[in-house]
Amino acid sequence: MEGKRREGRKERKEEERKGEEGKEEGRKERKGEGG
Repeated sequence: MEGKRREGRKERKEEERKGEEGKEEGRKERKGEGG
C-alpha cells in the first residue's frame, strides 16, 4: 500500500513540475510575441 502511495506522489510531483514548466514556456512565448 505504501509503495503505491509513494508512486502516486511521484506522479503528482512530475505533473506539477510539467505544469510549472508549461506556464514558464507560455510566459516566454507571450513575452516574445509582445516584444
